Amino acid sequence: MLTPEQTATRLKSKSSNRKLGTDTLESIGLNLFVTNVEAEKCDAEAIYELYTLRWQVELIFKTWKSVMQLHKIQAMNAVRLECVILVKLLWVMLNWSILNQLKEFTNADISFHKLSHTLQSRSQKITLSILEHEEILYEWLLKLAKISLIHHQKEYKNGGNKMNEIIKHAYYKTT
Repeated sequence: MLTPEQTATRLKSKSSNRKLGTDTLESIGLNLFVTNVEAEKCDAEAIYELYTLRWQVELIFKTWKSVMQLHKIQAMNAVRLECVILVKLLWVMLNWSILNQLKEFTNADISFHKLSHTLQSRSQKITLSILEHEEILYEWLLKLAKISLIHHQKEYKNGGNKMNEIIKHAYYKTT
């Protein structure tokens, strides 16, 4: 069951552009999760937390597709295709590495999606920094850390848990 505030918000967003049927109105205050996990292994709260984790994975794939354009590959010969795929995967790994370093350096919870947007839009500058001189790259990374503290913070819904908290909680409930 949703809280009355959540129900009102959902009702407002759904009814703003059309008339709602009786089935929709009856179920508007519910979150429905269909699973084949036995009730003894996982209660409804744990299922909700696991679904939240699943959603985080979906967001990662969305970032790969929409920001990093992993799905856009032109027709080419097999050897070149393999190189393009490997370069794209290396770019993903570089983004993850930069994310983890920034999280450690800034001690902030940085959004992978937001950071990926910044890195994608400035990828040419990264390349030039690496090729020109090591100190330029270091200065660029320090600027990126400052930008990340301002613009790349993760946003959580009120009362929302962070991913590592959900993993710990779900793990202990299911073992």
